[in-house]
Amino acid sequence: MIRRSAWLLLVCAALASGPGCGKSQRLTVTYFGDFHSQFEPRETEAGERGGFARLAAVVASVRAENPEALLLVAGDHVQGTPFFNVFHGEPEMRSLDLLGVDAFALGNHEFDNGTEALRAMLEPVSVPVVSANVRVHGEPMVPAWTSLRAGGARVAVIGATTSELPTIVAMSLNPGLTALPESTEIAQAVAEVRSSHDLVVLLTHCGFAVDSLLAATIPGIDLIVGGHDHITLHEPRFVPNGERGALIVHAGSRGEFLGRLDVTWQRGSGITEWTGRLLPVDASVAPDSVAAAFVAGYREQLSIDFSEVIAQAPQGCSAEGRSLGQTPLGWFVAESIRRAAGAEIGLQNSGGVRASIPPGPVTLEQVFRVLPFENTVVRCTLTGREVAELAAFIESRRGGRGFAQLAGLELGDGGPWIQGEPLDPEKSYRVATNSFVYDGGDGYTHFRDATSGENLGIHLRTAFIALARETGNLPSALVSSR
Repeated sequence: MIRRSAWLLLVCAALASGPGCGKSQRLTVTYFGDFHSQFEPRETEAGERGGFARLAAVVASVRAENPEALLLVAGDHVQGTPFFNVFHGEPEMRSLDLLGVDAFALGNHEFDNGTEALRAMLEPVSVPVVSANVRVHGEPMVPAWTSLRAGGARVAVIGATTSELPTIVAMSLNPGLTALPESTEIAQAVAEVRSSHDLVVLLTHCGFAVDSLLAATIPGIDLIVGGHDHITLHEPRFVPNGERGALIVHAGSRGEFLGRLDVTWQRGSGITEWTGRLLPVDASVAPDSVAAAFVAGYREQLSIDFSEVIAQAPQGCSAEGRSLGQTPLGWFVAESIRRAAGAEIGLQNSGGVRASIPPGPVTLEQVFRVLPFENTVVRCTLTGREVAELAAFIESRRGGRGFAQLAGLELGDGGPWIQGEPLDPEKSYRVATNSFVYDGGDGYTHFRDATSGENLGIHLRTAFIALARETGNLPSALVSSR
């Protein structure tokens, strides 16, 4: 359905005899984000979705119709499957060039292996990479914006990355990394480019709420292509702002959709009409042969047999709702950490558990999908009072970022409870967690004063696999120590 802004029609009517609105022209923008290394299709409740070869085919079909169509990618192109763990971003970065991406914004997961690894990962990429607010030791990591031409328009694409970046990446791998407030840096960039461009596009990895705020408070923005919270907008959202207003589009995650936005624009007036939709990337799409060969080449190089079965999950092992409460899979991860460290308490940040395990055999590939990050087990000692403070912090994060999955420590119902017994504030407890949390990730500052802190060098996947093989079956329900 074509949308039209009433105020703009009035302005154009008043200026019809002059140059204000100019000649109407057309532009097509395609977009996706949060691909998370999903090179192969995956099963969803809606059937088989995604896959790079099918995504490439959908991109090609739009460009066959409109060769000047822009393709924008809203960050987190990496991390989530063994392709990233084994090849460290090489296929993901090459895929940007293979697709003919016009601009790419940095997401938080681009920093998972550290800033130096990211610089090396980006070095061979010819695609413009943008972020207005990321700094390393005070210097911009990449340019704030890039200038494109398409559909007769001069288009400025300004990048932005979530300002939460320092709390959601491993700072031990990213020394000197900061992300300045999005609004300040974007407002400055918009002021720089507005007069010399017909359209101003924000390419963000900040989440829908931040995008909405930016659209409403910073004048001069025409379009925001966003990502980060995996929101699926089947139609563009229009946010009024003075005489112009901005559209917001998001295409979900893992390449399950390619967004398409067709706009009519006028010099001096911006976007006057639009129609937008999400194009499904599913089994109805014939894979692009070149992209399929590209993926197959990397799949053949994987040296690990990811189909190896390590355990069974007869009824599945769910992590659904992990930001709201304890889950069977979250407990199992925390328990594997606890046992690997010989501790009373195991703690895993909920955001580090990335997928549920479906009913049936549990393979190594599924373990990589659940635990894609290169974190290791750390053990330390906390007093009972410090554990109580930790428990209160976890409770305060229920429903949001920083909530934790626990083993040996239970909240509520008169707790905290440790191994089924009431917490003793005078006692000392061995606590095990992952290196990301121990270093302060997700806001956990509670380990700074911990005694006997020791990184055991045991990878989380190694601990998980050991416990899975030992037990044989993964739980389908929560396990309590009381």
